[in-house]
Amino acid sequence: MESVIEKNNLYRDNLKVIKKTKDKVIYKVKCLDGDGEIICHHVFPGIDIIYNNFNTFHSFEPENISRDIIEINHCRKGRFECKVENDSYIYLGEGDLEVNSCQIQRETSGFPLGYYEGVEVLIDIETAKEFLGGIMEGIEIDFDKMKKRLFSNKDYFIVRATDEIEHIFHELYNVDERIQKGYFKIKVLELLLFFSIVPIEKSNLLSPYFPKNQVEKAKHIKEHLIDDLEKNVTLQELAQEHEIGLTTLKKCFKGIYGKSISVWRREYRIYKAASMLKETDMTIAEISGKMGYDNPSKFASVFKKVIGCSPSEYRKK
Repeated sequence: MESVIEKNNLYRDNLKVIKKTKDKVIYKVKCLDGDGEIICHHVFPGIDIIYNNFNTFHSFEPENISRDIIEINHCRKGRFECKVENDSYIYLGEGDLEVNSCQIQRETSGFPLGYYEGVEVLIDIETAKEFLGGIMEGIEIDFDKMKKRLFSNKDYFIVRATDEIEHIFHELYNVDERIQKGYFKIKVLELLLFFSIVPIEKSNLLSPYFPKNQVEKAKHIKEHLIDDLEKNVTLQELAQEHEIGLTTLKKCFKGIYGKSISVWRREYRIYKAASMLKETDMTIAEISGKMGYDNPSKFASVFKKVIGCSPSEYRKK
């Protein structure tokens, strides 16, 4: 069975086949500053379940195609960034669900945290509806009606994490290989039935779209904070220096990185300190100062909350 990816040549020359069987293909993905792995399981003709694992900041876009293809993405870890029309950016966070028509015009995409893990269901409608039209009594899936419901306003939407979504996707991350083939079929049918009836309510949609100038300023501020970990600067100072409103900065930064500026910087400092504890001979007090902490005891307390043990215990591991 040919995968939807191969049949439609979605990723051009960016994929390398590592292993291929009748029902499964493992691809290695070339990225600008890292790599990724795509594990593709053939479930039905025209429908694949794909496990995406990336360690990179920059992604690449599939080839623009004319066929009717629906892409359903669930984010388990990390964050996904996509630049869409009107120089705006949207973000997929942990537990969120993104549904799009592959005819969507995406200019660029990437992973703001440098990593991403998730499950994707890729559906070639023309092929799938021929096979699933009357697959089982009581199960009726009308892809044309479903597509019309899902994309009545735009070619994509993002839904906040819900119990129903968590139920469907959580179990897909831990499937015993002995039952994978049949289990994938059941989960795909469950997902398709879910989208056949679930109300696409505005309250569930993730609506923030961040304009390019706000995103660029928020990213520049992040790099500014990384370059000077010793200095303690206020958010008001950062906002004024970069000519962006404080509330706008807070909202945009959290939209990109999934955390407030203060939480993100605190965790970044601690993980950087953890790396220095392993890779250098600097004293804990010296590392504490490099991370902007005048009080080593305060540093040790925060370190333990983030890492789970004291700096001295961590160094001994």
